[in-house]
Amino acid sequence: MKKLTALLVALAMLLTLTALGSLSSFAEENVALNKPVTVELHNGVEAPASYWRPEFLVDGLAQDTTDGNALGWAFGTANGVTDFSANAYINLGGVYTITSIKVVAMKWLPDTTVPGPYTLYLSNGGETWTKVAANGAGEHGAGQTKTYTVDPVDATHVRLEITAHSGHWPDPSGASLSGLGDIEVYGTKKSGSDAPTPVEISSASAGDVKNVWLRSNQPTDSDTMKILFRTNKDFTQFSIPAFWASNPPTYGSLKANIEVSLYKFDKDLETTLKGTPVASAKYLESLGDNNLAEPINVKGTGATLTSYNKNNHGFALVLDEPAKAGQYLAVIRNDAGEGSYLVLPSLAAASATYDTKFIKYFFNSDEESFEEAVQFSISLVDNGSFVELDNGSGGQGGEGGNPSTGSKAFAFAAIITLALAAAVVFKKRIFG
Repeated sequence: MKKLTALLVALAMLLTLTALGSLSSFAEENVALNKPVTVELHNGVEAPASYWRPEFLVDGLAQDTTDGNALGWAFGTANGVTDFSANAYINLGGVYTITSIKVVAMKWLPDTTVPGPYTLYLSNGGETWTKVAANGAGEHGAGQTKTYTVDPVDATHVRLEITAHSGHWPDPSGASLSGLGDIEVYGTKKSGSDAPTPVEISSASAGDVKNVWLRSNQPTDSDTMKILFRTNKDFTQFSIPAFWASNPPTYGSLKANIEVSLYKFDKDLETTLKGTPVASAKYLESLGDNNLAEPINVKGTGATLTSYNKNNHGFALVLDEPAKAGQYLAVIRNDAGEGSYLVLPSLAAASATYDTKFIKYFFNSDEESFEEAVQFSISLVDNGSFVELDNGSGGQGGEGGNPSTGSKAFAFAAIITLALAAAVVFKKRIFG
């Protein structure tokens, strides 16, 4: 009887500790706040202003002024175009039990620019979609917030579908514009499915800035930069923090193209490049030096090429699905033609965080050159790092000896041990 009582006490203590550590998971919150957003447009174009961006759909703000603020997301179609559609996808980064969705109209725009019919879908996995709410034409006015209650459902992704404008943008062209200020998704994290904390790691820290010029159709074949790296965690994005490009109005040159491809490394460069990229996208005719803060959002194969940050600096290849830990080759190319150039940020070797054991750069006909070390970053799904390159087959990466591996299991075991120890003390003091 004494042993049974001691075991029951230990179990109660363990359940209490677990419950205390999980209380926060029961509080409903806006689980879409600052989560990744990608968009698809058919016969439409994104509004060019820097204060209308897809990521502003989930920043928790619906501003009423254009003074450099993040107003929301907007897109337009030319006069007379009726066959169009727009989809915005929000990746929640984990499994959540969703109970409601709020859609906030843009305060600054008139009623005619709130989308007419729009539909909300949820998906657990991002492939099969379930309709959970719909708004009819003229039902959502400027500045209004509409709340849609959802029967509790587990989801990892949210989709907003727009198939019609409410009216015409008030200008002589008769073009149509639609926009929304914010989308808030409320729910709780699914028990046992904690989303990892994303971590961005960079190839270099601050230091003496140099530049790598990708000039198209030059004799030295200098239009392409290849970067070989290996990670011990899955990753969702490959990014270049800034760039400059040819400026036709000033220099009489061609506008540059930005093409980014990501390959799973296979034995060597030649074999790898003969394979099919796991993801790629291409942005045609960069605005160049006249506009360093140009918005980018181009859907490619397995990824979307977007601006690197909310100020529209740099560019990022955002993957549709995380790439597994392992060795990869990123290829950046400007193929616009002779006279065009794309300039990537580079740092002196002394400023590099990782040396050639971890990252290799290939420039000018695949000659390895650390002097042309481009600054780039990777967005990992969890705490991790670049690891030493596998000079054989490319390897799968794995955990790479990350000290955090198994930390959750260790912590759980430690709690059990402490609880049992407490039970022994309790037994000795109470039962003798």
